[in-house]
Amino acid sequence: MRLQKPLQSAQASFEWENYKFPTKNKQQKESIEAIVKDSVFWHEVETIVRGMFPVLKCLCLADSNAAGMDKLYYYVQR
Repeated sequence: MRLQKPLQSAQASFEWENYKFPTKNKQQKESIEAIVKDSVFWHEVETIVRGMFPVLKCLCLADSNAAGMDKLYYYVQR
């Protein structure tokens, strides 16, 4: 995923360490760190994105002002 490495590097930065959460709940910060570091989370995100991309392409074809349903029929019949 494109944003995995930037999120992990931002979480490891000096600003992240000094950031004060509005709730003053230390558990909130630890849970965010656990999610960002979790490889299973990133695998699930990748699976969801790969599964939803074709659906979004179909919605874009059906929603456009140009004739797109014939393209959708062609893609389904391949």
